[in-house]
Amino acid sequence: MDIKMLLVFTEVVTLKSFSSVARRRRVSTSSISRIISNLESELDLRLFHRNTRSLVPSESGLIYYKNVIEILQQLENSKLEAKDVTNKITGNLRLAMSVEYGNKIIVPLLTEFCKKHPNLSLDLRLSDEYVNLLEERIDVAIRIGTLMDSAYIAKPLMQMKFIICASPDYIKTHKAIKMPKDTLDHNCLLLPTDGHYSNWIFRNNKTEDIVIPISVKYRFNNINSLKVCVKSGMGITLVPNWLIQEDLSDGSLIDVFPEYSVSATDFTEAV
Repeated sequence: MDIKMLLVFTEVVTLKSFSSVARRRRVSTSSISRIISNLESELDLRLFHRNTRSLVPSESGLIYYKNVIEILQQLENSKLEAKDVTNKITGNLRLAMSVEYGNKIIVPLLTEFCKKHPNLSLDLRLSDEYVNLLEERIDVAIRIGTLMDSAYIAKPLMQMKFIICASPDYIKTHKAIKMPKDTLDHNCLLLPTDGHYSNWIFRNNKTEDIVIPISVKYRFNNINSLKVCVKSGMGITLVPNWLIQEDLSDGSLIDVFPEYSVSATDFTEAV
């Protein structure tokens, strides 16, 4: 028996109309009627009571419908199981990403990931240094910022939002920060990275972009060390939102410019 006949039959029972099923399938009403008639002939059963105003499943039709639905579900489950076997991930996956992003965002997901793919071996490389993907035989790299090599196949995971933040103690004991230009009077901490220069760009709905050339007093080569120093009151800094969400929530850091979007590049950076 053609499974298409069974699918059409279940749709007719659900929608109670040949014409509705025909519109859904973009075919003529007569073709749907013909399929049902052929099914009835094959089964030697009357599946529907028909008149000009209604289409109602017969008692035999309802019994048949209940069994057909179960059969179709079993067929779908069998297909999914077969696909699951075919699509099982095997081999060794080499992942590379920055230390802080990896530990904070990716590593907490690995246990569940490995449970779903028990035939997969994992080689995780955490480093803040630039890694040559070909030389290191890296399969997947998660990189923050603008893609430097257009030869790579890349897909954005998330759009990054940057925040200028400071500790509550620093805000209380230093000159008020109300406007972008006020940052010129404060200690600025920076994590020098490719494409990030000594400018902070401010954007809101009221003005054109405001570019402030910051005076960097403290530089760090590790973003977690930078965050520790900002939380201790050393100054203000520009960091991605994923790094400090918990600190903003518990009040250990404050968003200095909540009414502005801020970037060190062009507001298009992603992970």
